[in-house]
Amino acid sequence: QMFVRPLLSASARFNRSEVMAMMQFALRQVLWLLVAVSVALGVLMPWIVRTVYSGAFVDAVAPARWLLLSILTLGLSEIIIAGCVGLGKVRLVVLTKAMVLVCVVIMGPLLTRLWGLSGLAIAVGLSQLVGLANLAWWVWREPPVAHSR
Repeated sequence: QMFVRPLLSASARFNRSEVMAMMQFALRQVLWLLVAVSVALGVLMPWIVRTVYSGAFVDAVAPARWLLLSILTLGLSEIIIAGCVGLGKVRLVVLTKAMVLVCVVIMGPLLTRLWGLSGLAIAVGLSQLVGLANLAWWVWREPPVAHSR
């Protein structure tokens, strides 16, 4: 992701179809990597927490697993955001980031009262998911790109 984002963000020298193709390629590659790492971390999380922090922090496993959802959606969102910046759609990026912030501010306190730290982690994950859904809807709405051979 750290190699793809600068390329997509500085893609003013590329045409729209090239930017969309790069974004689609990056999303496909990063999706599989993020899912694999998230599943592995989710499965190993109890062992990791006990080993690194001690058994006293075993209650932090559930919130940490919820935060993996946030990491997954944030990684995918950042690729789409870089593509949007490359296409000159900065307003969409700002609106999406504002939407995520508003969701966290509204859901965070509510879910924290209900479920504590897990509730806050769920609020962050759901907010990131809302942002990703907004960006994915924009990408899906764009006319298809004709690939040249």
